[in-house]
Amino acid sequence: GSLGLPSDELSSTMEPTSAASTTTRFTNPPSCAVDVADSLLAIVTAAGDIVDATSRCAYNRGWYGESVDGNKNVYPFHNGRACAADIVEAISSFAALVGGLEGAAFDCYGNDQACGQAISKTVACL
Repeated sequence: GSLGLPSDELSSTMEPTSAASTTTRFTNPPSCAVDVADSLLAIVTAAGDIVDATSRCAYNRGWYGESVDGNKNVYPFHNGRACAADIVEAISSFAALVGGLEGAAFDCYGNDQACGQAISKTVACL
């Protein structure tokens, strides 16, 4: 051959050595772009959820005085149930981020993350 090897040696070096090397990686560029965009959206949503939780959950942080709705130091401005809901929404957004990244791992690189993606998407449905 042109590499200085006999032709039978050259053909034997080009044969796959394991079953893993014979499988082709499936990639889906449009779905990859969607997963990356979903992950970026989840980051922005989580940041917004953190801001909401901070403004709703932080007692005595400058929300004094009266408004049209009443005293700013009490409901609906500092509501324990709404505070907890904001925290759960932030956790859900982070789970959606993980699900999007695991989806991107499959769609962009062919790395199967189905179990982790299913779990994180389930948590994101809270």
